[in-house]
Amino acid sequence: MLLQTRRRALFQDRFPDLAAAARSLPAGLVLDGELVALDHCGQLSFTALQRRATAGRNARALAAEMPAHSLAFDVLRSDGQELLDEPFTHRRKVLEALFADHRLAPPWTLCPSTTDPAIADGWLHEWTDVPEVEVVVAKSLTGRYRPGVGVHLKAHR
Repeated sequence: MLLQTRRRALFQDRFPDLAAAARSLPAGLVLDGELVALDHCGQLSFTALQRRATAGRNARALAAEMPAHSLAFDVLRSDGQELLDEPFTHRRKVLEALFADHRLAPPWTLCPSTTDPAIADGWLHEWTDVPEVEVVVAKSLTGRYRPGVGVHLKAHR
């Protein structure tokens, strides 16, 4: 089990809570998502995430104080099968089934998804009022997985 950044840097030592939770995931699973941390009030906090990311010897104490969550929005490998060339609609079904079949709960969070422009517009305006949420990402339903590619919609504040 590995936790790594998009630049392939390993970080399970700084997030022992997520590393422990990942042991319950199926072998060979590769998720794409965003790591978030909660502050003392249970709110999303970029500052808490930065403190967690730079934690050294006090990583376990910070894990208890500021829990991390993995917000999954795509699945790249499941059941030994690479899914990079599959359309997003298929990958999304696999991801939703993974959450349902394994009853995944925090720290695992399934990122919401919609094809309804009005709902996406509502999310864009509602969620970008939270300082830690910068964008809503739009992906092609028929497109293959391309790292870092998606339309980033940002509300004006």
